[in-house]
Amino acid sequence: MKRTAWLWSGKRGFILGLVVALVGITVPEALAGTGVGGVFNLGVANTVDRTTRLVGTTGANLRITNTGTGTALVLRTDPGTPPLRVNSSTKVRNLNADLLDGVDSAGFLAVDGTAVNADKLDNLDSTDFLAATGTAVNADALDGLDSATFLRTARYRQETAQSIGVLLADTTRYLDASCDVGDTLLSGGIANVDKNTVLLESFPITTGTWRVRWQNDGSNDSVSAIALCSNTTP
Repeated sequence: MKRTAWLWSGKRGFILGLVVALVGITVPEALAGTGVGGVFNLGVANTVDRTTRLVGTTGANLRITNTGTGTALVLRTDPGTPPLRVNSSTKVRNLNADLLDGVDSAGFLAVDGTAVNADKLDNLDSTDFLAATGTAVNADALDGLDSATFLRTARYRQETAQSIGVLLADTTRYLDASCDVGDTLLSGGIANVDKNTVLLESFPITTGTWRVRWQNDGSNDSVSAIALCSNTTP
């Protein structure tokens, strides 16, 4: 605090000394710009160890305009400390950031860009995958079963020519229809039978032959035997 000499010259002298004393105390502290409650002074360094708040209801509480070539605002912090913190997720118009989540713009693919082909997928080379128009290599087994265990999708019908059949001792007749050698019989039946003819049996006698047996109605009827087969041979 600056000391002030008192000038005693009646009441006027006392008042003059008091004014000088007050000026001597106030002016140096106002120019300091340091500490809590200090005045913020332009053009000099101002220091304080507490938060300074600016509260208002106007459109913008603070506007900084730089009419020169420099930036309008510089925020500096220690490494690892964010220089700015906000409480809103609203997009800031015209904000052009140098990094996004710590990554430079060159680290992102442009909207109309094409990604570089990857050398591997899940640590596998491209030759380990089947192309979209490729054909997989034939497997030796399916669920541990050889292909011979399954029926092929190709099926065909074998029908004999119409015949009076083979006469048996009991006066009934039969006729057989067979698949090609090596193919599998699926089912069978009789065709071209007269309405008065009595069908007695229709059954497989081997894995490739179907037999039908009938009783004539007094005359020898001509019928056909049918075999439904699966093409099991390559």
